[in-house]
Amino acid sequence: GVVEGLRDALHLRPIVGERGAPGMHPGRTERIEKDGRTVVVWGQVDPHVAANWELPEATYLAEIDLQFLLDELPSRPAASAPPRYPAAIRDVAIVVDETRPYAEIERAVVESAKGVVESVALRDVYRGQQVGAGKKSFAVRIVLRSVSGTLSEEDVEKAMRRIQGRLERQLGAVLRA
Repeated sequence: GVVEGLRDALHLRPIVGERGAPGMHPGRTERIEKDGRTVVVWGQVDPHVAANWELPEATYLAEIDLQFLLDELPSRPAASAPPRYPAAIRDVAIVVDETRPYAEIERAVVESAKGVVESVALRDVYRGQQVGAGKKSFAVRIVLRSVSGTLSEEDVEKAMRRIQGRLERQLGAVLRA
C-alpha cells in the first residue's frame, strides 16, 4: 500500500508486461521506470529464492531509488478543491489468468473510460475453487466522476460497458458483480 501510494503520488505507471526483476515472483512483481531508469521494483520474492535464504515463502520487498524521489517530489504539497459533483462507485470482481499482473487491469480500466474514471483501487485478490484452476479474481473498486456535471445512471452504465468490453477483449477477463 505504501509503494502504491508513492507510485500514485508521483503519477508513475508500472511497465505492463514486464515481470519485475530477477529473483522476484513472476506475475506478483511490478517494475517502474522513468526516463529509462528503474526507480521502483516491488512485489513478492520468488519462493525458490526465499527458500534459499530461509525466508517465509510469502516474503515481499521493495527497492526504491531514493535519489529519484528527492528529485521528483514537489517541494511544497499541492492542494486542490474538493470535487464539485458526486462520484459513482462500482465494486467488481475481475477474473483473469493467474499470471496476469494487476497493473494491466488498472491500465485497461483507466484507458477504456478516460475522463470518467477517477480512481481504481485493488481491494482483494482471491484464488480458489470458485474462480477455477490457474485463475485469480481481483476485487476492484472503480470510482467514476465527471468534472462537468453529475453522471447519470446511463453514463455510468455506458462507462462500465466500455470497461467490461476492453477487459474481456484485451485481457480475456470475466467480470462478476
